Amino acid sequence: MRRIYLTFCFGLITIMTFAQKLETNITISQAVTSGSIDIPEGKIALGFSGAIQGLFNASENIAIGTELNYSYQDYNLSKDFKGISIPESNSYYESGIILQTLNIPLILRYKSQKSWIVQVQLGLTYIIDSKTEVDYIYSDWTNEIDTKTEITDKSDHLNKDFNSYINLGFGKEFKIFNIDASLQIFSEIALQNYNFSHSGIQNEAIYDYNVQPFLTGLKFGIRL
Repeated sequence: MRRIYLTFCFGLITIMTFAQKLETNITISQAVTSGSIDIPEGKIALGFSGAIQGLFNASENIAIGTELNYSYQDYNLSKDFKGISIPESNSYYESGIILQTLNIPLILRYKSQKSWIVQVQLGLTYIIDSKTEVDYIYSDWTNEIDTKTEITDKSDHLNKDFNSYINLGFGKEFKIFNIDASLQIFSEIALQNYNFSHSGIQNEAIYDYNVQPFLTGLKFGIRL
């Protein structure tokens, strides 16, 4: 049994919208701030990740280690706040934030005699790049195609320093053509929130968003 080994991991991330913590505030003036009367609806979005993982076998069943992980995540909110809704017309905002991050965790892994894996990660996230996207959507009964207007007055309020997260994975090791491989299902929750804001279509208000990510995904690894 090798004491130290490297694994290349590739992941497909599903952003579970029902598990996100969403808070929306509307600032009409410095003296007036109110919460959204609508519960934001999320879109199921995909992301991906790639990692180089190094593990040290402390015993036959226990391994500890770390990894360098790159992740691309796209958080989308659909109809996050309805501006006008009458039988003849409807208007709302679609918004989202795209993140590219580097993640460095401490990994504790248990492997059973039948090659089942339970893995816990407590790590740090560094935001490499971020981008916000906001569109104002208007539709009425006279037009078959919705009118989409990009909102350019927008910004994010992200902590560019290291943030923390917890990741829990469950999977199994197996062989493909004498190559050691593994497949895991994982869930991850960030211990910080991602914040961004934008103005209204007529600059009538400022809309603030507070999103706490919760991710699930599938990770495939090849061990060297």
